[in-house]
Amino acid sequence: MPKQTQIEFKAVVKCIKKCATEKFANFKIIEKSGSAVRFELFENDTDEVPCAMWVMHKSKYIYTDDLKKACANLKVTEEELLGYS
Repeated sequence: MPKQTQIEFKAVVKCIKKCATEKFANFKIIEKSGSAVRFELFENDTDEVPCAMWVMHKSKYIYTDDLKKACANLKVTEEELLGYS
């Protein structure tokens, strides 16, 4: 069962932005209605279909499952991702 961490959601989004900028040609963050935020990664600027995509639950603190999804799609460990802060 997913548990809430003590890591702030906004801080993780900043780390995702920095990591995605370094590792991918383009990325999008799409805020959906309600509490969902969708992340899309593109290998090339001309790609219309993302090479990776995931959705995270928006809250004050990030959930463990959402952190794992971000790390898996960005191909980094949790420590590497949080090191982008």
